Amino acid sequence: MEFDAIVIGAGNNGLSCARKLASAGARVAIFESSSVLGGAARTEELWPNYRVSSASYVLSLMPPEIIREYELERHGLKMLLMEPSMVQPFPNGKQLIMWRDPLKTLDEIAKFSKRDAQTAVEYYEEWERFFQIFDRHLLTPNPPRVYELEEELIKNGLEHLIPHMLYGSIGDFLDEHFESDEVKVALAPEAIIGSFAGPYTPGNMVNMILHTMGMSTGVRGAWAYVEGGMGSVSRALKNSAEELGVKIFLNTKVKSILVEGGRVRGVELEDGRRVEAKVVASNADIKTSLLDLLGEEHLEKSVKRRVRALKNIGVSTKVHVALALNSALSRRNRHAACGVFDHSHRADA
Repeated sequence: MEFDAIVIGAGNNGLSCARKLASAGARVAIFESSSVLGGAARTEELWPNYRVSSASYVLSLMPPEIIREYELERHGLKMLLMEPSMVQPFPNGKQLIMWRDPLKTLDEIAKFSKRDAQTAVEYYEEWERFFQIFDRHLLTPNPPRVYELEEELIKNGLEHLIPHMLYGSIGDFLDEHFESDEVKVALAPEAIIGSFAGPYTPGNMVNMILHTMGMSTGVRGAWAYVEGGMGSVSRALKNSAEELGVKIFLNTKVKSILVEGGRVRGVELEDGRRVEAKVVASNADIKTSLLDLLGEEHLEKSVKRRVRALKNIGVSTKVHVALALNSALSRRNRHAACGVFDHSHRADA
């Protein structure tokens, strides 16, 4: 077999990469070791008749430009806005609900501090100005360096955000701007969830940016459930890629990337077959891609050292719960209810 390009792994990024290459006229193949495509964006039947989003569970960061270009909605992608985005309960029985409508959220914040509600107005406005600058660079082939981003912020009158947004902690930011502990508790998780960090860990505001920049739904920072689970994202990408001729091989593990004369020549599969290609892209993690598949002998010492030093620390636990519903519920109501609990759906839904 011979292709113009090979992609290792049929995760959502691998599928997107393959589709992009195919749109430029390349003959592309994807080799996936698993029997299920999608990587972390997959839907699996972990128990008989119950399908779940077994890893990732919500969608927000996929740029709307990609959704339109790849025609993912035509290929089956249907997003269901996550509303409210969060409910923060407190020991005294009170709660603070975070809505995607800023006005509704301001009303919630005002229950705890009217001053904080006014501060939040300025907070939302400045964040949007920041993201308008940030958005310009998301899909550019040469994103700016940090100092160049600083220059843009200064030019747009946002230099006061630089210490916090690019280098600071959510704890310090909230202490400076808000007075209510309840409000701080409700706003802090976006900066620490999914990271090995606490509220006052320097640099965790970058995680806040990640969790609030998404525009998949057309609403800034809004997260969405996907009908059919996260595997529907990958299936839509698969359908879009295959429409342009991309070949996807499941249960086909890549053993190594072939290098001859200092150039990539293709891949060797675990069964011994060699597949030639001018370009090889890997959807595997960076350590697997460079240290195992490519091989340390092909890396410069400085690159090898930096890759080895990367820390992969798991910080999240996901629990799936299958619930038995009252048999008196109608079929329609049963299916609707199943969509409420985590992201579990009956297979016949």
